[in-house]
Amino acid sequence: MSSSSSHAPLQMQPKRKVEAETDSPQNIKRARTIAESESEKSEKKTLSPMVQRTVSASASSSGSRDSLRMHIKKVLASSSPYRPEIHGKAGHVVQVRRDLLNAAYKIGTQQMLVRISKTQNPLPPGTIIRRERSIIFPNLDRNPDLMRKPGDPGILFTARPEAEMTLDKCSVFVKMDSKTALWDYMGEYKILPRSKIGGVGQGRGWYEQLPEKVRKSVESDILGKAKHKHYRERIAQRLDLTPAAITAADIGAAMVKGDEEINLIFLECIGYDEHFANDMLKHLNQKAAEET
Repeated sequence: MSSSSSHAPLQMQPKRKVEAETDSPQNIKRARTIAESESEKSEKKTLSPMVQRTVSASASSSGSRDSLRMHIKKVLASSSPYRPEIHGKAGHVVQVRRDLLNAAYKIGTQQMLVRISKTQNPLPPGTIIRRERSIIFPNLDRNPDLMRKPGDPGILFTARPEAEMTLDKCSVFVKMDSKTALWDYMGEYKILPRSKIGGVGQGRGWYEQLPEKVRKSVESDILGKAKHKHYRERIAQRLDLTPAAITAADIGAAMVKGDEEINLIFLECIGYDEHFANDMLKHLNQKAAEET
């Protein structure tokens, strides 16, 4: 004879209706934009060899555009290297730290484009008209087509506006090794914007041809620097986001799609300021004497 249980029978709980949370329209739009840019980058990889040949032949017959690498070679070849005759103390490449340059000429240590004031600018004795000196400090690892030695032409990739990067004369220092704090003085250069990378013109499709390190540098600069807020504002408007919500992926996608563009700057050597080089060496020697 079975005894009745003292426990109440188990009650089956009704299943909850779980509603999937839908993405916001902004996130959907962003995902679509990034997906489209990734699709454009991988499009050639998904084509069969026969289709690739057909597309290439079609482009050739209609006047295909240069690849970015071919375009850079043409730009660099448009100017013969300037071979300065370096005499005296500056008979070799002058390598200097930025903190020393700042101590000597009051230029700061952070910005890529700086100026030495008229009063601080070292000029030869007897100079009647004093002028400011513009200087740029690009890194070789972020700009692999920069000059390797004084007098050579070079290429700089930057999101800075054309007006800011159009200089009739500018002293150029290049950091050859990112692991050191030394900058090589390359000479005096004329700096001119030559092309666009991205956008809807000839440079459409060039952005993804840049080395990954260069792309990451561009995207990081646009994302983090106040002077590039107009990029973030335009991209945010297209994605229905706030500028603060923009990510590096959003910036890269906009470049690949041609919604945004950066400048390819040509650096052509026009001289070597031996007086400036010797003045830097004088400060280097003074610093070395103080530290001994």
